[in-house]
Amino acid sequence: MPAGGEPGELADACRSDVGSVAAAVMGGDETPIASLSLSIPMSRLTPESEAGYGETASEAARDLSAPIGYTSAHPE
Repeated sequence: MPAGGEPGELADACRSDVGSVAAAVMGGDETPIASLSLSIPMSRLTPESEAGYGETASEAARDLSAPIGYTSAHPE
């Protein structure tokens, strides 16, 4: 929430020093029901690290999806 703002208001500014990776949390009927994202300082989000952060987000999303009935199409 922006300083002095009300809940639900969007911030007017975008932070250029923060990046993110995300993965879908899937429901039992194979539809996305939520997303999980990792916010990372751009100084730590390099081409080399991006794949690792992406895999971390994907693994966590699979862990959240499994108890609600989703079976990964590509199990590891």
